[in-house]
Amino acid sequence: MESQIIPIGLKAEAGKELTFSIEALNLPNGIEVYLEDREANTFRSLTDGDLKITLNKDVNGTGKYYLQLSSSALS
Repeated sequence: MESQIIPIGLKAEAGKELTFSIEALNLPNGIEVYLEDREANTFRSLTDGDLKITLNKDVNGTGKYYLQLSSSALS
């Protein structure tokens, strides 16, 4: 489970605020859920609460955002 990478398909316009949230059921203790932004090269935890992002350009499809599960902190 720790090596799961899940692409997120998204269609949204620039300037719109998006909220990413999770409801993690039955995850083993110590597993964290992160949102990876491959264009910005960032990882942000979703385990601690909702994450709000305002897009600076249109997004249509997969390739920008991914969910990653990990037992160690991602930076």
